[in-house]
Amino acid sequence: MSSLKISSRHWFVLEPLQVAHPIDAIYQKAAGFEIVGNWYLAGEAYIELHESLVGVSNKIVDSILIESKILARAASCFELAQDSRTSARFYERAAQKIVSSWLIPNPQLAAELYNRAALQYQASSEYFSAGATWNRAAEEFGNVKSNIITCTENRTPLPTSAFKSFLCGLCFEAAAIEFEKVAGNEMWSVGSYWRAGKAYEDGIPNIQAFNAYRRALNAHIRYYGTLDKDQMNNSLPLSQDERDLRIDPFDVMEKSLARCNNHHQLNPGVTPQSQLQTNRQMAEAFHGFNLELQSVGNAKEAANFRIEKSDRQRKILFAQHKYGISTRYLIWKLTSNYSESLGRWGITCFFVIMIFASLYSGFGLITTGVESIDKSFRFFDYIYFSVITFSTLGYGDLHPMGLFGQILACLEVICGLIMFGLLLSLVGSRLQRN
Repeated sequence: MSSLKISSRHWFVLEPLQVAHPIDAIYQKAAGFEIVGNWYLAGEAYIELHESLVGVSNKIVDSILIESKILARAASCFELAQDSRTSARFYERAAQKIVSSWLIPNPQLAAELYNRAALQYQASSEYFSAGATWNRAAEEFGNVKSNIITCTENRTPLPTSAFKSFLCGLCFEAAAIEFEKVAGNEMWSVGSYWRAGKAYEDGIPNIQAFNAYRRALNAHIRYYGTLDKDQMNNSLPLSQDERDLRIDPFDVMEKSLARCNNHHQLNPGVTPQSQLQTNRQMAEAFHGFNLELQSVGNAKEAANFRIEKSDRQRKILFAQHKYGISTRYLIWKLTSNYSESLGRWGITCFFVIMIFASLYSGFGLITTGVESIDKSFRFFDYIYFSVITFSTLGYGDLHPMGLFGQILACLEVICGLIMFGLLLSLVGSRLQRN
């Protein structure tokens, strides 16, 4: 047996195995096939050995440990024979035996065998089974008592050593990636990504938690077509307390990001730089949600996230002391909600027209060219003049009177040009998206 093949096997498979008469002959047969490298027949011999245990007294097999070892050996032999599907099934059964035994609690061993099973399911293109098995691996790593786990093997996605929470997150993410490959089962990836975020968040503040939450919400859009909070309250893997409190998933995501950015400062804590970084990353996340929602045809919610993104950009500009651009963003928000609200645009136009009409009326600033209009009884004339000035029509029947009147008229023309520019932006962006 080559050293390369031996080194690729899990330590649990290489541990000594002792079985008594009369089934020891089957074990010798299996071991003989291993020695000559006939892995497939060795795997079948170990299956025969496992089945023979059923008729043997419990005095011979006084522990589930032997049974799980035999299943793991069969799995390892089929793995080396490149029969991934069969190998995965027996790795999973070996892990289940260990989990079910209170005599030999070893969640790390079970998790590592589940990881092997998931890799074999992945190799055989059984992506749903791979995802489900990686979820089980994450759950078993979560049952390990130590907060730092040193893995006995370094097989993807397991590192050599890591915090328990980080290992759980890696396995949940691996599960989510596999679920995304199964058409019609994206809903499972939503849960696994979210559970990955929760696992990462249990450890040292890190960006992985934020990224996992963001991927969960992107997957939620692809499967459910929405990021409606009521829908997410039902579809995300939340605790009953979280559902009762109706937690905001976006708030959870942002808090994990802020916690990370605050931690990874020269002097940990809330700083202008950490807040700036949080706003930048949240703006990027909102932009991604906008694109995903557009791709599934949810224009209404996509618009909400464009607004959220623009709000973050305004805060970023203000934090960078770019007050001029920040002020323009604020005016843009107030007048048309970043070119997303036709109603707000119309209300703004109405108020601008009425304000200028009141100024013209209050100071008697328009004339027919012959005499001033009576400002006490003909206020509609001032509204009419304000409308044609705002729209730059200028019929010529009324004129501004005096320098102050001319300045006001010029200002209103500028306001009108800006507002109609916003209207073109609003309509044009909608047509482009459609």
